[in-house]
Amino acid sequence: MSNLRGDASMRGPQRPLRRVVTTLASRILCSSSPRSQRGTALAELALVTPLLCLLLCGSIDLGRIFYASIEVANAAHAGAAYGARTVSLANDTAGMKTAALNDAPDYSSITAAGSYVCQCPSTGTNVNCTNWQGNCLAAPQILVTVTTSMQVYPMIPWPGVPNPVTVSSSATIRAR
Repeated sequence: MSNLRGDASMRGPQRPLRRVVTTLASRILCSSSPRSQRGTALAELALVTPLLCLLLCGSIDLGRIFYASIEVANAAHAGAAYGARTVSLANDTAGMKTAALNDAPDYSSITAAGSYVCQCPSTGTNVNCTNWQGNCLAAPQILVTVTTSMQVYPMIPWPGVPNPVTVSSSATIRAR
């Protein structure tokens, strides 16, 4: 007759063997021990870390390119604003270039060029600034244009992205 605790014949060396077999089977099938979870987490970390590093480098490169484009646009606007302050400063292309370069002191590789044109307000055509009387009904407008550009070198050569990335901007303002 058997009782709830097991057969009387299960006493002795067979009972610990059964306990060992069930313990090993539960470890193999369930794998819920902290030691095996640590190994799994380490393997997952080893697989994900390179992807996270690439994502971080890509974000840094994209941020650098965007920051450079903002600096280049601001420099072009500063140079054009300098030339548009007065009609006499519209001829000062060296001053426009200096104003643009001084607006972006963080970048030494930025280039700037300033120019001006005279335009008839009624037709929008470009005319000679000194001899406009036969071509325009009224005095021409003087438009000052400053173009800036620079090259940004990414940290990693990304497929499909040129190396270096050329960022340029142009600003045109009417002289007063």
